[in-house]
Amino acid sequence: MLSQDELQQGVVGAKDIPGWMTETVAGRGGDGVEVAPRILDVSKWPRTSPAACQPLDRMTSLGSGYQYFAVVEQKVSPVSGDGPITEMALTSYRPAEAPKVIADLRTSIRTCSDFSQPRGGYEYTHPQVLADPKVGDEAIAYRLTQVVPSVDSNGDPDGGQPVDVPFHFVVVRSGATIVSFYTMTPPGGHGTTDVPVDVVKSQIAKLDQMPQHS
Repeated sequence: MLSQDELQQGVVGAKDIPGWMTETVAGRGGDGVEVAPRILDVSKWPRTSPAACQPLDRMTSLGSGYQYFAVVEQKVSPVSGDGPITEMALTSYRPAEAPKVIADLRTSIRTCSDFSQPRGGYEYTHPQVLADPKVGDEAIAYRLTQVVPSVDSNGDPDGGQPVDVPFHFVVVRSGATIVSFYTMTPPGGHGTTDVPVDVVKSQIAKLDQMPQHS
C-alpha cells in the first residue's frame, strides 16, 4: 500500500505526458503544487438509492465504498487548450480491498439502470460497460450519462428538456492503488469524449516503477 508521499512521487506531470498539462486538486500533483488532501471517513458518506448504484455514484467523485489512506487528484488538459479536461486520482487502499473496487463497479454496471445522487445531487442513467483496457493488473471502462436540468439565465429550473451529458470513465488497479479517470462531453457538444489513452498508459507505467506498488 503506497503512502501519501509515494503516491505523489508516482503521479504524472507534464514531462511524463508531452502535450498535456496538469493542475493539482489534492495532494502534490504533477505540477508540484501541494493542496492538503482530506482523508474522509467513507462510512459516513450518504448512501445512494438504489444501493446497487452506489459504486457508480461514488466513482463520479473518483471514490468508492472502501476506506482510502492516501490520495492525489489532479486535472489533465491539452497544452493547446483545445480539448476537454480529464479528472484523475491515485488512491491508496488496503491490498485486500483494492480489487473489490473494480469488482463492485462491474456488478453495479450490470445491476444499476439509473440513480439520483443523495442530497439533491445530479441524476445519472444508462451505464454502459466498454471493453476492458489492457493496462495495470485489471481495469474497467464504461460510460455514464449525467442528466442536467434545463435552467434559465438565473440558473433556476425553467421546465425545458433536460440535457444529457455523457461521461467516460477508466478505472485501473495497480497493486493496491486505484487510478481513476473521467472526462465529460460539454453540454451541447456532439458525440462523446474519451479519457486519453496515452495519459492512462503513461500514468500506470510510472506507477509500476514505484518500488512498492503492490
